[in-house]
Amino acid sequence: MAKNMSLIDKAGKVVMELPVYNCTNFVDGVAVGFLSVTKGYSKVTRAVYFNTKGALVYKNLIEDVKFGTLEALRPLCEGLAAHYSYSKQLYGFRDKDGNLVISPSYSKVQDFNDGLAAVQTTSGKWGYIDKTGKMVIEAKFSSEPSPFSEGYAVVEKRDGKKCYIDKQGNVVFDGLRDAHYFHHGRAFVRLDRMSKYTLALIDKNFKVVSEFHTDLNTSPLKDAVSYSENDILVSNCFVTEMGDMILGAEQLKNHFSDGLTYCIVLKEGGKTTCGCINRKGEFVFIFKESEF
Repeated sequence: MAKNMSLIDKAGKVVMELPVYNCTNFVDGVAVGFLSVTKGYSKVTRAVYFNTKGALVYKNLIEDVKFGTLEALRPLCEGLAAHYSYSKQLYGFRDKDGNLVISPSYSKVQDFNDGLAAVQTTSGKWGYIDKTGKMVIEAKFSSEPSPFSEGYAVVEKRDGKKCYIDKQGNVVFDGLRDAHYFHHGRAFVRLDRMSKYTLALIDKNFKVVSEFHTDLNTSPLKDAVSYSENDILVSNCFVTEMGDMILGAEQLKNHFSDGLTYCIVLKEGGKTTCGCINRKGEFVFIFKESEF
């Protein structure tokens, strides 16, 4: 018989025994776990929810499990959290109190963002619903689209090209090799120009702010682009929101902190320079080999 799991503190000390033999991590103070119970003459597995004190919560969501694989809990986003039904094997949405707001009826769901959530119907097609569960953009996309951000989302067409749509589902910018979601009024795209793909930064009017003729044209934008509050990291180069690229730093891994970031520059002859640069791409100090 499986033993119940325990909750430990940061020192590794057991603070309480949990009411389940398997569970997920806590998300927003709640975890889900499996509990073995007797039903008639047999044992069944039941999914239960509990808080950090070990008390059962969301009792209305307790259900028998068809297959014994735990689904990670999802965070509350714009007041709703994606909820997986173990009995139906489908996703819906719940509120902070565990009340089902949108009945489980989707194969996959994204979190709510910008008032909408992308959902995959049981037919395999993707569309967008609002917080009442109404399908506001028809489920017609074969590939998983991006979340909405600043009024627009990126979807893929049958020919593999990307385009932006608005919240009415209208295509507003088309024919892109790749595209990324908007952040502070800017978005990265790959333009298809005479069979050559050019990395560009566009504004909310879909006008090109800057073009970049670098080796950054190889990685998918969803993997290459990273945002922070104050800067944009594209692969190994920083770009300002005005479209200025900080050049000369071939290997950048982290966003700026206190105006500096660590970088590595590879020079001719295989010599490597390591240090910290400012937002102009200038070395403020360089590490010597003997120092570290």
